[in-house]
Amino acid sequence: MDLTDEHAIRVMLDTYRSVEAYACQPGSKSFRKGAPTVSPYSRGNRAAKNGTGNLVVVDIDPRNGGAIARLFELFPGVKATRTAKTATASRGGVHLVYRLPDGFPVRTGIDLSPGIEIPRFYMLPMSQVNGHRYMLNEFPVAYCPTDLLAFIANDVSERAVPPVVRATGSHEGVQELLATYEQAPPGQRNKLFLETALPVLRALGPEKGALALEQYNPGIPDDEFKHKVNSALRKLESGDSYLPSREVSKYRDDALVDLLQAARAGRWEGRTGAVDRAVFLVLAWRAVVRNDFQVDFPPETIATETGFQPKTVRNALERLQNQGRTIRVFDGEARWHLVCSEFTRYLSKERETYLGEVFGDDSRGWLLPVWDEVWDCDGLTGRHCQIFDLVSLGAGSVTALSEQSGAGKSTVSEAVSALVESGLLVRDGRALRVVDDAVEVAEVLKRDRGGLEHRLRLSEAITRDHERLEKALDPEKNERRLLEEAAMLSE
Repeated sequence: MDLTDEHAIRVMLDTYRSVEAYACQPGSKSFRKGAPTVSPYSRGNRAAKNGTGNLVVVDIDPRNGGAIARLFELFPGVKATRTAKTATASRGGVHLVYRLPDGFPVRTGIDLSPGIEIPRFYMLPMSQVNGHRYMLNEFPVAYCPTDLLAFIANDVSERAVPPVVRATGSHEGVQELLATYEQAPPGQRNKLFLETALPVLRALGPEKGALALEQYNPGIPDDEFKHKVNSALRKLESGDSYLPSREVSKYRDDALVDLLQAARAGRWEGRTGAVDRAVFLVLAWRAVVRNDFQVDFPPETIATETGFQPKTVRNALERLQNQGRTIRVFDGEARWHLVCSEFTRYLSKERETYLGEVFGDDSRGWLLPVWDEVWDCDGLTGRHCQIFDLVSLGAGSVTALSEQSGAGKSTVSEAVSALVESGLLVRDGRALRVVDDAVEVAEVLKRDRGGLEHRLRLSEAITRDHERLEKALDPEKNERRLLEEAAMLSE
């Protein structure tokens, strides 16, 4: 562009005409004293507040590991949407500029991946830093792709969640939780345990909290109760990532629920398809609870949630990455980004979800999710879980189940027979349906056919492995623990 062509420069800056702009020091990104507001058309260095003027900018900085190819992996909609961009003062760096729906609020100051962020502020064209002048190319500014829009949405409201009691020394609310938990009827005990355990353990501490849960046990059998408490204690150690987010973006919640439902109803082909499905759904459920497309979830924890061996989980996670369904955000860390590429077209204003298009509105909800111990019972697997799930969503014949699940008819027929024999499904004429008391049937099955025992053994084995690793990595800590135990015995 001819820098003496005032008309061309004004046309370029028209893109930013409604942003909030602030004066910066000459040759710098730093605000002038007092951060005075200025016109986007003014001369000198100016920074715009990201998200204003119905524009959002994505900053890619190769110095910190950012690459546009990585952004394409995280958000395939970006790859399919060519837009205006600005070369930044960082060598190879770029700002991608997108238009937002009118008044759409976005999160800023967040990382999408190492070296890729939604900055709070960005430099406007014609600014100059370190001898580099910011210039906008001539591509039109495209509307923000739906998958990226769902990630950065900030239409936040408070979500109603069970009362969460923090470890502040106050026991306010604990007695109310325990009283409700103690009165839980059969069929509601698992749900109320999940809502009660973490707040109580956090408020009273692990030992007193576990004792209180035992004292108010509404009738959960001992072996099952022990497994549930151990699981809750592991979650407590892992931090607040298990707690529902109180502040929720409705737009992102819609997108995540659609992603979850599409994965539930979708095809998962091949010998390992059912395992991949289970691991993905556990990740997706965590994402819905946390209201975020990126979740922290170590393979060992996923193993205790699904009943799979840790190696099986790691292999599934690798396959899911190869399929483009998930991406490890940071090398060496267990943070996973859920990709919603193939579901993006269902995240429209009308929200014609995939689930609704396939099955209509007749959904009984998620009666026995993939992490229920019933799928660890002898003779029941992840594929049985998928077939049960699809029947609960309205698929009533072997043909329909085969087409929808991605499994062959013989595999589906065997799974259906096993589910009927187990009492979870019933043949109603030519159609299949879920029995009315499926949750109660499952409670009996997982006690009588080894589901709870399998999960408990797996959890204990993973705990022992962690303890052995701790000893190997920190011999001094292990020696101190032995001395403390010896002192307690001598007393």
